Amino acid sequence: MISTVLLYFKALEPFVSKQAEEPQKKYSTVNDLLRQAATEIRRITHDLGNSILIEFGLKKQVEAMARTITDSGQLEVHVNTYGFKERLDSLTEARVYRIIQELANNTIKHAQARTLLIQLNRFKAVLNILVEDDGKGFDPNQKSSGAGMGLNSIRALLRDLNGILNIDSQLQRGTTISIDIPIPEIFHLNSAQ
Repeated sequence: MISTVLLYFKALEPFVSKQAEEPQKKYSTVNDLLRQAATEIRRITHDLGNSILIEFGLKKQVEAMARTITDSGQLEVHVNTYGFKERLDSLTEARVYRIIQELANNTIKHAQARTLLIQLNRFKAVLNILVEDDGKGFDPNQKSSGAGMGLNSIRALLRDLNGILNIDSQLQRGTTISIDIPIPEIFHLNSAQ
């Protein structure tokens, strides 16, 4: 929600830039405070479960996040899913949702994109996440652009899930991120019963 507030607030920037120096300073101060709040809230929420996620599952939570971001008017988010008849275990769902949140936040903060597509495909032995934006892209080989806190957090979560991350991005051509996460055999047995 705070990220969405930041999007709405950013939409006011052109109007504030035409104001006198004092309103611009106040705008800048509020913007800084919102960013600090977003960072702190992200840290806290990473430690807590999400009620929609716990009750309704990963698919519904990602769809709710997409609606909230789209409603801001700054970025249009589309979600496509396949194969989510049964839920994943709650820890995997929480980690996958955090990864998707981080990817969406990276797009909001850095990509200057108009649209974001999130695809979640669950196959028998793997969960595939595909996130594509039409933003400015970056050079994944440059540490300064490709290894920020967001991607480092994603890589840490993927280590816990034995996941594989692939980044396809070029300057001015958008970014496509593909993630494959193995689904343990024990979970297949539990969901089949």
